[in-house]
Amino acid sequence: MSRKTFNVSEMLDWANGILAMPESDVITPEHKQGVIHALDHILHATKNYHGFGYLDSYDSEDPEFAINGRKNVRRVYFKNPNLNK
Repeated sequence: MSRKTFNVSEMLDWANGILAMPESDVITPEHKQGVIHALDHILHATKNYHGFGYLDSYDSEDPEFAINGRKNVRRVYFKNPNLNK
């Protein structure tokens, strides 16, 4: 099996851009959940996971906001300081 490499830092930047986008017909909460799963796997497998933060207030009183999963997918992943070394 051949092995390909890619830049994890670029992947992280791309994923954070997708996760910060407003929802649309193309960028759905389900789409963002797929990006989250892939990024989590890549960051953990390469030992570059450094946590994440939510982009929206955790104190939202809108029940629809929490029920449909938007709260969970509006996040930004932090870059490991050792990633580019």
